[in-house]
Amino acid sequence: MRRSFLANKAPVLTGVIKEKTPAEAISSIQNATMKGAKGIDLHLQCLERQYQNSENIKKIVDSTHLPIFGLNYASDMTEEERISLLMASFEAGTAGFDMQGYTFDIKSKSEFNENFVLDKYSFTKYRPKEVVLDNIIIDKQCDIIERVHHSGGEILLSNHIGIYMPSDALVELALFLEERKPDTIKFVTMCDTEDELSDTLRAMILMKKEVKTPVTLICNGKYRALTRILNPMLGGYMVFVNDGYKFDSTLGQLELGCTKQMLEAASAQLFAIDGMNLGEIL
Repeated sequence: MRRSFLANKAPVLTGVIKEKTPAEAISSIQNATMKGAKGIDLHLQCLERQYQNSENIKKIVDSTHLPIFGLNYASDMTEEERISLLMASFEAGTAGFDMQGYTFDIKSKSEFNENFVLDKYSFTKYRPKEVVLDNIIIDKQCDIIERVHHSGGEILLSNHIGIYMPSDALVELALFLEERKPDTIKFVTMCDTEDELSDTLRAMILMKKEVKTPVTLICNGKYRALTRILNPMLGGYMVFVNDGYKFDSTLGQLELGCTKQMLEAASAQLFAIDGMNLGEIL
């Protein structure tokens, strides 16, 4: 039976796995599981080419009871090859995969398409990356989402927009992306000032109220670590964590054991004061 990410209550501690072989990936997943991970973020592009197929990915999937989202940030593949590997991971039994907002429009990965600046949407004036407005491309993305849903899977629609965006515009963008019916949405923005920090926290609170789809909002920049622990306490769905750090780790991501302790301590404090735990208020 295919495992589900959405069966987990927020915040979902998600171990980031960047290994070269199935054996190494399996070991890292077991270590993350023992330390409290509830889901796995499997970077398919990190596997050596000989292992980038359904047979070897299935070995990884079958090694754990945790749900896995495959993702593929490869820059040395064609878009067809990149998406094909995502589908192969799904055929191998993953819960689903992380579908980047630039899917079928690789140019939008690095810049906003100026041909689609529309007064209809206020968020377009900020020129976010990985956001497409071309209905032809949107339809192709929706086709993939429907195919995955038809087979009982889930889609994370991720957008590394590469800028700070005011909270109201970010909520508007979330509602726009929600129309594609992903199962969960992820934003990676920038946060370099105290004002941007406070507004990013406001955005998380607003999205919890106004967006039906679970949202993960994380930041890069000066206040990246703070937003990655506070936003899950305010309703953010996933927390991407490292079980220790390696040469290819994303250093802005939190450490698994430390993050688990912080979230558990926060939940215990809430229960002591108000008789509720973190999961209940989220």
